[in-house]
Amino acid sequence: MRAQYFGGSRGNSGPRIMLPHESLEWLGDAILGSAATTLTLTFPYPVGLVEGYARVAGYSAGQIMGIRLNGDSGNNYADRQFVSTSVTNVTGAARASIRCATVGITGPRSLVRFTVRKHRAGVVAAVFGWTHSDQEGSATAPLMYAFNGTWNNTSALITSVTLESGGAGTLSSNTWLGCYGARTLG
Repeated sequence: MRAQYFGGSRGNSGPRIMLPHESLEWLGDAILGSAATTLTLTFPYPVGLVEGYARVAGYSAGQIMGIRLNGDSGNNYADRQFVSTSVTNVTGAARASIRCATVGITGPRSLVRFTVRKHRAGVVAAVFGWTHSDQEGSATAPLMYAFNGTWNNTSALITSVTLESGGAGTLSSNTWLGCYGARTLG
């Protein structure tokens, strides 16, 4: 699909805005065949926008899944999480990933939805998304978590996303990750 431009594009003054949903391409998906501490999806080319979806089949211990970019496991992330039952939030700096919840669980998170924006090298990446604690088959209402964070690498666009177990345990087999992306934000 052709990208649509609004406000100042095509030679007019002002910023150019490209609607990302008009230019997203399928980057691929990955699934764990057996339990592991990480699941990585490497993209066919560097991108500036990622729309990601994941299903965590479960954890071997009470853990909080994290998101890493470009294989960076250093303490280069800062994050904040909120839960639907509280006005308080949890923050962290100098982390090894962006945490996606406030409380660890052993059961599945049936949907994790996240967006990563890094419109050019030279700026940090912004990450935001949501998930919930979905004990599949349970009749109780799940908790919803919102999260955001930054990846403090300014030298590269995004070439991969990794889900990590968030602790000493593992992500269960059949954990899935799929991503759409756009090369740049315009």
